[in-house]
Amino acid sequence: MIGLTGLIFFSVSILLADDFNSIQWREALVTVEMDLKPIYGHEVHALGILQQRGFVFYEDGQVATIQAWLTFERSGPSTSYSGYGVYDFPDG
Repeated sequence: MIGLTGLIFFSVSILLADDFNSIQWREALVTVEMDLKPIYGHEVHALGILQQRGFVFYEDGQVATIQAWLTFERSGPSTSYSGYGVYDFPDG
């Protein structure tokens, strides 16, 4: 298990009817589990899975929790990620 803390900034735009609204938020995440498997015969190539948890702070004052799962592929100096997150708000 690896404990890494990161602060990630996102900006999302949502289109509602004919209006355009921009929503800003910050996510504070901690890595709770990571598994990295090397590809046999390729020293600089590996596949991994990562689980993170944390808090989301919206510009309007709302706070939510997040659980995120990511898969990644590391090949030399580059890494590509894919995944999803589940946001849980206190009011449902």
